[in-house]
Amino acid sequence: MKRLYLLLLILFSLPLAAELNQSLVGADSLFIGDSFIFNIDSGTRLKEIALPDTLKDFRLLEQKEQQYAGGFRYSLKLMVLNLGALSFPKLELKPLNPLHKRQSTDGFRVYVLGVRAESDSLLRDIKPLLKEPFQLPFWLYLLLALLCILLGIYLLLRALKRRPKAAPPPVVKEPIVPQIPAWTLALGKLEKLLASGLLERDVVEFHFQLSALLREYLKAAYSFNALEMTTFEIRETMRQNPLLFSASALDVLSYCDRIKFAKWLPETKEIQELIQSLRQYLQKEGEQSGV
Repeated sequence: MKRLYLLLLILFSLPLAAELNQSLVGADSLFIGDSFIFNIDSGTRLKEIALPDTLKDFRLLEQKEQQYAGGFRYSLKLMVLNLGALSFPKLELKPLNPLHKRQSTDGFRVYVLGVRAESDSLLRDIKPLLKEPFQLPFWLYLLLALLCILLGIYLLLRALKRRPKAAPPPVVKEPIVPQIPAWTLALGKLEKLLASGLLERDVVEFHFQLSALLREYLKAAYSFNALEMTTFEIRETMRQNPLLFSASALDVLSYCDRIKFAKWLPETKEIQELIQSLRQYLQKEGEQSGV
């Protein structure tokens, strides 16, 4: 009975042991950066090929799986990163069927040839540079580039010399505005005041405006601040300057003060006489100035 159990165990374990083969393609005469193919033929399908983290001399570029009649082929494309004899470790193969036994590949060694001596830090061409037909010497290209630069500078300077100079902007002279005499301005303001109808609406305000008009004229004509002075101060200023003294101007200012401050209401005839007196004073000032 024990022999029967042993026979059944052997028969049951046979499919669990899958055939494993490995081979290398293109692993002869390797240089740094070259690649080769590591083929793994397995009788069962693999879930994973575990690469160790310590793999520093090789880099996995590509992994392919191919099924054929006898099983599965896994092709690993590896690139070499160092010189000399490089040892590739064993790889653990994890089967897709958990009942199958885990297997591993055999380690192997590849030889990477150096392209130069380890003490030589200079890079050398493997073969001489290929010279194309009609290729000029290198120094001739530099000479042509220099000639093109000089020609460009010459053409630029020539174009700048030929560029017409912009004409200077015409000088715009400000029109000379003739200065209007002070007495003419005062007469114009008097006529506007009379035409405004203020005399009929507000007699007191009219005389305020009339007094201010005369004070503005005295300030413009004789350069003293008559607008800020009282009638008494204006009279004293005129007495100190005989050429400035005018009884007519003082009479107009005194008459306006009586109406502004004493609340005295004159008759229409008196107002007309006052206006005529002021007009005659301004005209006389114009005749004396000769302007």
